[in-house]
Amino acid sequence: MIRYFVKHPTAANLLMLALIVLGLFAAPTLQRETFPRLEARRVEVRAIYPGARPEDVEEGVCQRIEDAVDGVSDVDEITCEANEGFARAVIKMREGTDLDRFTSDVKAEIEAITNFPDQV
Repeated sequence: MIRYFVKHPTAANLLMLALIVLGLFAAPTLQRETFPRLEARRVEVRAIYPGARPEDVEEGVCQRIEDAVDGVSDVDEITCEANEGFARAVIKMREGTDLDRFTSDVKAEIEAITNFPDQV
């Protein structure tokens, strides 16, 4: 292939011109943002329960968080992960919901829980 273009420089120039023209036609459709806008749709709640087994964390923290957040409107999905001494709940909201209002609703419901174990 290289030998062909060495013997026929006009073909190499035409190929280069064709690639430039194709690039110019493709340029308007390229994504220009370096960092795309991502809409936050999740609220994460973390709770520390020192020295507790995962079963205790599930019963004492995760279930209470899930019950409290069930009353919040526009909740799409709730997942809670119980580890040793630590709980992590992720509350996913429905599309089109105001994140600030959703976050404040979730925060209010979590702060209203009064029956957490003493060390949480």
